[in-house]
Amino acid sequence: MSNITEHWNREDLYVYTLLYCANADFDESIYEEAEIKAKYPTANYAQIHKTFDEDNDAVRAERILSVAKAHKMNKEDFEDLMDFIPTVIKADGHVSPEEEMMLHGLHELLNSL
Repeated sequence: MSNITEHWNREDLYVYTLLYCANADFDESIYEEAEIKAKYPTANYAQIHKTFDEDNDAVRAERILSVAKAHKMNKEDFEDLMDFIPTVIKADGHVSPEEEMMLHGLHELLNSL
């Protein structure tokens, strides 16, 4: 895992986490991307997306936990984000079984904080 995330703020982490959600079905739609950018407009979007694309699934989960712990975040810090995730994954008109499984897995991951 690269050190690129050592300079990420919470918003950057939220964008990365939403990319994780949007790509659960291996198909990030333009509608999902638009929802992410509208909620969390960041100048770092392209770099965050590049990092996401280079990571595998295990590294993605590790990166989410690592950055959250570096910011001393707990699962309550993710409540608004978790409430927004259904908006992102429904943006393309459907929710896949993979997206549902990812949402459950993300809940489990964040419960470990």
